[in-house]
Amino acid sequence: MKLRISMAAGLVALAGTAAPALAQDSISLNQGLPGDALDAYAAENQVQRYVVDLTPFMASMGTEFGIAPIVKASLGDPAFFNHLMSAQAISRTMLQNQPFSGAAYAVWNTPGAGVNASENSAPNSITPNGVGNQFAVAFNEFGGEAQNLVGALVNVDPVNTSRLFVSRIMAAVNGTSFGEEASSMGGVAVDSNGNTYFRSDGFGISVGNLPAGSSAIGASGPGDDNVFRVKMQNRAAMMLNLIDDAGGSDIAATDRLIANSADTISVASGIAEQIAGRPILVGTNFNDQVLAETMPNVVTASAGHLSGLGNGAQRGSIAVSESVLFPNSSGTLALLTKPNGSETNAMSVWGVDNNANIVGSPLHLIYPGAGAMDNIDPFSYIMPVGGDTGFDHYHSQVAFRGGVSQIALGSDAQGRGLAGAVAYIVGGNNDPSNVIPVARFDANTGAIEWALAAWADATQLGEWPEGKPIRDASGAAIGELTTLFQVTGGSPFGPSMSSPGIDAAGNLWFLSAVQLYNGDDDDLMPFNGLEPTPPNGDDIYTSGLIRAVYDEANFGWNLELVFRLGDTFRGQNSDTDWTVAFLGIADADSISSGSFFSHNVMETAWNGMDTSSLSTNDPRHSGGVIVNASIAYTPDVEGAMEERYNAALFVGAMNAENACPQDLTGDQVVNGADLANLLANWGMNPGAAADFNGDGLVNGADLAALLANWGDCI
Repeated sequence: MKLRISMAAGLVALAGTAAPALAQDSISLNQGLPGDALDAYAAENQVQRYVVDLTPFMASMGTEFGIAPIVKASLGDPAFFNHLMSAQAISRTMLQNQPFSGAAYAVWNTPGAGVNASENSAPNSITPNGVGNQFAVAFNEFGGEAQNLVGALVNVDPVNTSRLFVSRIMAAVNGTSFGEEASSMGGVAVDSNGNTYFRSDGFGISVGNLPAGSSAIGASGPGDDNVFRVKMQNRAAMMLNLIDDAGGSDIAATDRLIANSADTISVASGIAEQIAGRPILVGTNFNDQVLAETMPNVVTASAGHLSGLGNGAQRGSIAVSESVLFPNSSGTLALLTKPNGSETNAMSVWGVDNNANIVGSPLHLIYPGAGAMDNIDPFSYIMPVGGDTGFDHYHSQVAFRGGVSQIALGSDAQGRGLAGAVAYIVGGNNDPSNVIPVARFDANTGAIEWALAAWADATQLGEWPEGKPIRDASGAAIGELTTLFQVTGGSPFGPSMSSPGIDAAGNLWFLSAVQLYNGDDDDLMPFNGLEPTPPNGDDIYTSGLIRAVYDEANFGWNLELVFRLGDTFRGQNSDTDWTVAFLGIADADSISSGSFFSHNVMETAWNGMDTSSLSTNDPRHSGGVIVNASIAYTPDVEGAMEERYNAALFVGAMNAENACPQDLTGDQVVNGADLANLLANWGMNPGAAADFNGDGLVNGADLAALLANWGDCI
């Protein structure tokens, strides 16, 4: 099958200085504090545009990906380079054939260049023509009293998918300057149109820190739980969007969907506008109800998703999938549930229509009492019975500040549903012994089967803790999953794995503690009992991003290490090495709010293509993955200070061979949309993708080539 990667997004490089923008893959000229992150409260920094180029690298199985820091957190305390990040998300889908969100983007490829006027040398600018594909990212940032929401609309030129056109947007702020606070924010979900959801409350707000003329959110009661939607695509370019008791100050871009509720509400999610035709809030409260925006800006509560579950209760936040798994539905939702009101041993899944109404009956994926097996690397898991055990990652502050969601929800090439989440082998909020059970199901017949995708077990006294193997391109084990306390020495103690996300092929992505084999095998060294740190040996204990590659025939997964703590990459724009300095999994007593959750993975494949004919290990099954990381730039200049930033790392597929150049829109078919694209670029147009013969003209010869290749790219 030919690959859908070409499109008419011809780029014209223009010498000159771009409008101010936040430099993302960049270092400052002074090579030290304060760095080149920009003030979140400056009007000129509310909407900024720049180019980020991906750096190619190989994962452990030989899979080529690209990586780059595409959005940095904002400037905060001057003693640090920028704010910390908490929850983050990427859109689950990718829009195709979209106009670029900006007219010009800053671009540079040298150390010290960027767009902070006082800290960088000036960049050039680049103007994209035609249309591209679009996704979105968003994250919460914090430091001192600041709790802001940062997002980005990201356009991709299918001719060169290693180049991202980023519109960085300050979606919302809780003050008008550093040190002010009118609200607290937490949790985030975003769709490909830029609709961004978050909750806000008055927790910890000091009236002495209120911005002038504002009042603390919740002051007018009856409660202080709020859910907002910011339409990033509508954000005013020079206007702060302050969240306080009056709502959002950028009224045209902000919907206050739940206002000062007395009910306790968890972090919210959303059904993509691309799926339903309008953006739809979906969330949960502590009354075992789902909150759904059944009409625009009208939210209703119901418990229909618990139908057939007896006295069931719910936990966590809602996972949203574009997969149509239930008859007559337009998408699928899932939530952790407690069928007997005790252990959380189920994932409830249901189909919805374009107004978030339940279609048909929910399917309750109850983990079998006899347990399940890893069908690739033998290991079994029986879930503890009774008490607050089972599927987890919803405890502590996660309900209010964590990511979305605990459940990886999607489908495989056969159209069967897949749902997986982290379960605790022992129990307790910081249990380091974790496993990822996955249910494969058919919503039409009700058939359900279970398998384990990952595991790390520290419960066997007298044996060094064992975990599922990590493999190289030959299939040989180069390491294994391990428990977090072996990496940290016990602080934090656990959990050891983040929640998983799922891509278009059923591959699972998650962060985990890992043990990489080196020299003597630590596992074979005898010792008595469990130790807080590894025995003497040469193995490397660290953390990294794991891709569990789906083996559909055997209903199992093989683990690939994508990257790990300490890996170094050469920034394509900064022309400077940067190193992964921190990846967060756990905090002092539970999963970290800033860790990886299921909505950190795009479900749509690379460039929106149909990947059903590709091997599941192909990197193009992933439209993109976002990871919260601290990265440290090391300037080449001797004696220069390391610059350390908190940033959203993007991992995606790099370019593949262009086997269907007349498919200008990247949908694997040459049709009227491609013809319209060619005609829009008619005439003298050097560099246009529609100039198939490269003569600098889009003319009759190119039209003839397009018509000769009309139809499917096969």
